[in-house]
Amino acid sequence: RRVELQDLEERIRKANPDEEAPLAVLFPGQDEMKPEDLHRLLEINKRLNSETELVSLLRFIMDTAVALTGAERGFLILLDGDQIGFQVARNFRRKEVDDPELKISRSIVKQVMASGEPILTDNATEDERLSKFKSVDNLRLMSILSVPFESRGQTIGALYLDNPAQKAVFTQDDVDTLAALSDQAAIAIQNLQKQAKLAEKLEIQ
Repeated sequence: RRVELQDLEERIRKANPDEEAPLAVLFPGQDEMKPEDLHRLLEINKRLNSETELVSLLRFIMDTAVALTGAERGFLILLDGDQIGFQVARNFRRKEVDDPELKISRSIVKQVMASGEPILTDNATEDERLSKFKSVDNLRLMSILSVPFESRGQTIGALYLDNPAQKAVFTQDDVDTLAALSDQAAIAIQNLQKQAKLAEKLEIQ
């Protein structure tokens, strides 16, 4: 197992020549993850770093998160000042979800981003942490997994996955996998956002 992890770490360094972060930093919780999951995340990490268009990157992140966890729907949210914006909302068939702001619990998303901690629930309507939210009760939400996007100590958004009509869809392994994905995705998102802002400044000049 240790040889496999060392091999993965070397491959990650080659894929990210500007990053000195070891495997444990790139994929927190990797000691609890299966080698095949680490290999899959390595390939995803390469794709994240090769994307040059923000829209394509966000769709790839969303589709990957849904595929990795077996979610029915996925929502990618980014902060814009104090407001939350739905950037991508898709189901497992990669079809767009209409009116995403009406389909999920915004309160859960806000709590995840404020605390910086993931939320996992087998049945939100019976979870005393979440049943107090009107959106959970009104939408009769069940399985939910949400993790924050954090980069360089800053929360920039969140991933929200669910299966609104089925209980106990997600596991702690899904939390670990999604957290590893979101850490790398947040860095990739911020890098492309900075590039876009720089390009705008150059055009103005």
